[in-house]
Amino acid sequence: MHKATELLQQPFENLLEEDSPDCLVADVLFPWASDVATKRGITRDGTENQLTKLIEKVMESEVTSYGVLINSFHELEPAYSEHYSKLLEIAMGLENSGQEFIWVVRKEKKKEEEVDREEWLPDGFEKRLEGKGFIIRGWAPQVLILNHEAVGGFMTHCGWNSLLEGVTAGVPLIAWPLFAEQFYNEKLVIDILRVGIGVGALEWCRWPEEGKIYVKREDIEKAVVQLMVCEEAEGIRSRARALGEMAKKAVEKGGSSYNYLSALLEELELNTN
Repeated sequence: MHKATELLQQPFENLLEEDSPDCLVADVLFPWASDVATKRGITRDGTENQLTKLIEKVMESEVTSYGVLINSFHELEPAYSEHYSKLLEIAMGLENSGQEFIWVVRKEKKKEEEVDREEWLPDGFEKRLEGKGFIIRGWAPQVLILNHEAVGGFMTHCGWNSLLEGVTAGVPLIAWPLFAEQFYNEKLVIDILRVGIGVGALEWCRWPEEGKIYVKREDIEKAVVQLMVCEEAEGIRSRARALGEMAKKAVEKGGSSYNYLSALLEELELNTN
């Protein structure tokens, strides 16, 4: 992803040569945007306070230091890695639910000498579910899939972007939070918006812990069946569709997002003039 964002810099600079904007709004994942803005004469807001000055000093100190000591330990915050036992539970849960599905699985990088096989899949899984279940290995056009009329639900780890894409598409959700703010997002989906159900995840998930299963195949099967065929599912689907319509209207002319963005542009024009 880092390499991909860097490749966007030159085309972006070429675009700015054709049209010189007075304001540049960039995501934090595009750190080169500030250099591009300076080069094009787009100055930053000069507003400063004690907090911004402190942050700048901290960043300068970190850059000029030899290293950084973190007040933690590795076992408490290990790097996330694939947890194949988790994938096996998903596979069996989906198969036992009897529902049609698309399953997106991250594609692992393998050494050339390794055989391209997936031990986490049950024997004969794809053959048994041919025409009923489809596995996508690697990147998937998630927004395109979610907006297809045949999609009846979306199992998500409740990251905000994916959650928002599901809500905007008007699709009911199966919430499976793992860590960070995802458990709070699950509460929003289930208890407040009431557009989804949970798989019963109760613990913050440290994936490298071998042999520990946080959500079992029976939980996944139950959640899928509950969302697709149970009586309460119709109410969930109805609320999800209504919320999806609200999201679409928000970006149309006269909608809330449209109006707020228009107000921002007007404010920028006034400051420029």
